[in-house]
Amino acid sequence: MSEPIFPDSVWVSKPWAGSRLSTMRKAAASPEKPLGICREICAYKGSENPVSRGKYAGMNLKQIIDVHHNAIMGTDDRDQLLRVAYMDTAAPLSVQVHPDASLAAEAGDYEKAEAWYVLDCEPGSFLYAGTTTVDKAALRLAAENDNLCNYLQKIYVKPGDFITIPAGLIHACGANMLVVETGTFGGITYRIWDYGSTRPLDIEDGFRALHPELTYTLVHNPLRERTKTEVSPGVRHPLFECDVVDIADTWICSTEGRYRVLSVVDSDCVLQVEGTDYPLNFTETVLVPADVKQFTVKGNCRIIASQMPLPV
Repeated sequence: MSEPIFPDSVWVSKPWAGSRLSTMRKAAASPEKPLGICREICAYKGSENPVSRGKYAGMNLKQIIDVHHNAIMGTDDRDQLLRVAYMDTAAPLSVQVHPDASLAAEAGDYEKAEAWYVLDCEPGSFLYAGTTTVDKAALRLAAENDNLCNYLQKIYVKPGDFITIPAGLIHACGANMLVVETGTFGGITYRIWDYGSTRPLDIEDGFRALHPELTYTLVHNPLRERTKTEVSPGVRHPLFECDVVDIADTWICSTEGRYRVLSVVDSDCVLQVEGTDYPLNFTETVLVPADVKQFTVKGNCRIIASQMPLPV
């Protein structure tokens, strides 16, 4: 019997952490250990989510892929999943960049592209994505002189916004927001600027990875009354896709031989696979393996459905 996989969430303490998600989930945060990141789906080395329920209990996601590759991945011959995590910010993150495929390969890693769905934020919240100049020398001088923010594009966001950050684009998640981050397989981050903090920077590697000509993609998906089930594209990247699915009663989806990652971003619902119902709660994430031919989501809710693009 095919069944969905519910990985155990993994919390990561961060100095910039907010309290939205830990309050929602009644997690044990403290001033000494603020919880900024909650990994939901990850098979990356050293950061694998464990699984403690279902037929794969006692394994982590990477082990499950290694042993049951075709069942989980279908025709995808990679050994990595798309990654999903929550970021809960009280203060802005450092200004950073991720390497593209060719540069990451030099370090034995993968390209890191990502997208943020804004689940909640304060009015007037913003993030940085892209620059106002393609002059890398001017950008580097600004970073060294601690005024890089003068060249960064400030993007104001609201709940329901979906912003795509390709590898090589300079960016920073802003303060006072809760976002769902979906990303590709790489794990390299180069910190270019950190608001004058004393944390170490990666200037040389960061500016080598930086492509100042790149830009972001922003899609608005405001919450609305759900009177019918609608699927709207949120992210279209060569390496991954995310759909915003507003479900009024029922959504029936064929996996098309691909695994799907479902994140509930408004209200509770029920996932049905091969006649079995699995409660799926607000902020919960589930992995539907490729060998599940079809699944159904029941309820009045919004989910983010992430998957690999179909072959062209």
